[in-house]
Amino acid sequence: MGGIYRLVCFCTYLSFFASTVVSAVEHPAIYSALLYQNQLDQPAPETRFNSLDSAINYYHELSRHGFWPRLEKGPLLRQGDRHPQVVILRQQLMLLGDYRRLTLVTRDEQYFDQALDEALQRFQYRHGAEVDGILGPESRSFLNITPAQRIGQLKLNQYRIRQFSEHAAGRYIQVNIPEFRLRLVDQGNVVLQMKTIVGRQKRKTPIFTTDIKALIMNPSWTVPASIGWKDIIPAWQADPDYLNRKRLNVAQGRGAQRVLLPSHQVDPRSMYRGGSDRYFWEAPGKDNTLGRLKFMSHSPYAVYLHDTSAHSLFNQERRDLSSGCIRVERAEELAQYVLQLDSPGQLPLLQQGLMTEETRAIYLRHPLPVHMTYWTAWLDPEGVLNFRNDIYHRDDWERNQLSSTAQAADAISW
Repeated sequence: MGGIYRLVCFCTYLSFFASTVVSAVEHPAIYSALLYQNQLDQPAPETRFNSLDSAINYYHELSRHGFWPRLEKGPLLRQGDRHPQVVILRQQLMLLGDYRRLTLVTRDEQYFDQALDEALQRFQYRHGAEVDGILGPESRSFLNITPAQRIGQLKLNQYRIRQFSEHAAGRYIQVNIPEFRLRLVDQGNVVLQMKTIVGRQKRKTPIFTTDIKALIMNPSWTVPASIGWKDIIPAWQADPDYLNRKRLNVAQGRGAQRVLLPSHQVDPRSMYRGGSDRYFWEAPGKDNTLGRLKFMSHSPYAVYLHDTSAHSLFNQERRDLSSGCIRVERAEELAQYVLQLDSPGQLPLLQQGLMTEETRAIYLRHPLPVHMTYWTAWLDPEGVLNFRNDIYHRDDWERNQLSSTAQAADAISW
């Protein structure tokens, strides 16, 4: 009787926080299973969302009472710790479905146990945070986002995904900017995916569609004027040896007419100006900024996919670090897949080209579309609801823009 009494008391207590105890990963029907199950520690059903509509409906139920338990600033908490915030953490993760078992047998609600550690790691994974099971500032911030806020985010991204689905078909690459991830899709199947590095806050990667027309092996790098003036010239003026350390040359002329000038004889203020046609240029090689491969495409933004010589940056969870272009984690593997799907007979050319440091090109038979998207919420193939940080602060701006458009406003139904 004591166990049943505790369960009834707990359910009454939990009802104070929300009218449903269900999951952002699982279906709202879990509510009744959690509330009325008679056996403690019985696993909740493994139902998941089959559409964003069902996720939106769930969050409406969760937000009906307008209250969301909140975590204030506090110490780093991990498995084995004891703290009053552990009670709130367990409530939040249970309401969001990451804490999948109603474990009431513990006599110490403030104790951070293994089940809570696993639940927090599930939450961190589907929010793109560092999966370490530690409750820190980032996880607190994500956990404190209210269901009402999530509803607006879900509706906006449902609209984005619908718009994307109308145009993306067949074979294409998707780069989802806030997710820092690339997917190669062929006839609806994801055949390859990998990490990416995208533009930082002041050099945002734009949202657009382009086509890869060729693979460039051992590319040189002609530095755009914007990067030259904003990044390189100030560093060069502060440190006369900067260009040598970065393997950058001052060049004049293009192609076969290119001439490399002694940097100590060049006034930095003359770069990219008038008829001098002086610019920064980096020779091909394994240490080139673009790495060993560039995926050539044309767009008004001079933004494209490429390899990198700084692979350690892919170990970071947040990777908005570039000047706008997209660095890919496994460029050679991506090139192999692209050629295998497009023109398998050219695969030997890739291996031959990468054995040298000579710049060579392999042209695709069919240009491959590349879609840059900005999804901050979506369902993965298993129906798990994912959220990501709005790194460019686009969500509110785009929501306001769409609200002023009658057709879009009707489609979204804010």
